[in-house]
Amino acid sequence: MRYDISVEGKVYRVDLKKGLAPDRQDYWICQLDGREIKVDAVQLGSNTLSLVLDGKSFEIRRESTGEAQRLFVRGRQYHVTVQDARSLKSRKRSAAVKW
Repeated sequence: MRYDISVEGKVYRVDLKKGLAPDRQDYWICQLDGREIKVDAVQLGSNTLSLVLDGKSFEIRRESTGEAQRLFVRGRQYHVTVQDARSLKSRKRSAAVKW
């Protein structure tokens, strides 16, 4: 799955795919602007994730405010928008069709 994610106005290209380790259910491989990152992710609640990246643990809480979202990580707040690249392409295609 490919996403364009804007964090505080800076846009990142993120590709996510499920990891192949059969004994690790919540293992993901993330390509962030071409750099591979392995992520262990566990959903703690409907708006909270626990992530382990490079041996460091992060709890991320999300608040939705319409299309934009706020993420809270280690006491800091980030304004984030997430765009699914596939839905963006289909919207552009349908906008180009004139009746």
